[in-house]
Amino acid sequence: MDVLILTSWYPKREDDYGGIFIRNQAQAISKKYNIGVVSVWNDPSKPQLFPNWHILQNKIDGFPVFNISVSYSIPVYNQFHFLRNAYKAIRATIKKKPRLIHAHVTYPSGIIAQYLSRYWKIPYIITEHRGPIETLFRSPIHKALTLRALNHADKVIAVSRPYRDDIRGYFNTPVEVVPNIINDKKFRISSKSAAPFTFGFLGGLNTNVKNLGLLLKAFKKLDNKKTYLYIGGSGKLLDSYRAQASELGISDRCCFRGKINPVQIQEFYNHLNALVISSRYESFNVSGVEAMACGLPVISTRCGGPEDYVNKSNGLLVPENDIDALVRGMKYVFENYSDYNPELIRSQAIDKFGAVSFMDKIERIYNPFVATNKHASKI
Repeated sequence: MDVLILTSWYPKREDDYGGIFIRNQAQAISKKYNIGVVSVWNDPSKPQLFPNWHILQNKIDGFPVFNISVSYSIPVYNQFHFLRNAYKAIRATIKKKPRLIHAHVTYPSGIIAQYLSRYWKIPYIITEHRGPIETLFRSPIHKALTLRALNHADKVIAVSRPYRDDIRGYFNTPVEVVPNIINDKKFRISSKSAAPFTFGFLGGLNTNVKNLGLLLKAFKKLDNKKTYLYIGGSGKLLDSYRAQASELGISDRCCFRGKINPVQIQEFYNHLNALVISSRYESFNVSGVEAMACGLPVISTRCGGPEDYVNKSNGLLVPENDIDALVRGMKYVFENYSDYNPELIRSQAIDKFGAVSFMDKIERIYNPFVATNKHASKI
């Protein structure tokens, strides 16, 4: 094996959207390198005082994917035993050492990668997706382990330039920028043309980071009966956002679609004229680039990642958490919609985030550690 991709975010089914951007990366990388994927997570469904693990292998992507679940234990004790058992399970699963470990998200994958790197005596790199990075510092122990893994890595990758600038002051390892990849064959220019004009939102609703409440208030203040809001996403805050839409008197112009899986994603974008990103913080935001690949303009708060790809030709940026600015942005796109060129917007997304661009960057990072696969060892 050339590269072991190590993550706790990876789709477990074809209709699973969680970690789809890591799967897209693995699929592209597998065309040049002999890879394997280990997806490891802490399973809370069957708590045990002394945790064990379960391994399930599949090859639906044309390369081996090992799903390793470690049973949950009691708090504090659980984190130590999760890391320990994940490390042991991977050593038991991967029979021949790879040449490089590529971990996604420092806690927990980067920490496990550091110990595997020491055991196998091979390099490891980390792509950090989660931001702000302080979210990884839940306790002094979490912070110490996270920073240790980042400082010992051979390379750290950030998924956008704003995120690189946010994180590189925390550790000494060089930071490269490699944006997330989109599957350009999966998306096509949106077919929507009929009224009403529809703004869209897509994101997880387990926290208020995506700030859907701001968008609902802005949509109310926009007060344009010719517009509609199409909302994709699920989570524990979904019902409260439905209630907020009702209290604002906009329920009749809001459609809450719930969870959108990969099979439904093109159909979701086909309902839209423009996508709105109202987030407080984003390290990247895949939905913005997917919408652009469908030829849609994007209105985004200045929340990090989207600042790397949203510009006047494909949408606009507004200050974070500013209702009036968001209203003005939505109004501008509505009134000047014909000025946006879907083909140009799509080409910008593909040129910057398609497979060719991604592989150019990843090969420059991989090749000092491992040559492209010709005679790679098997698992």
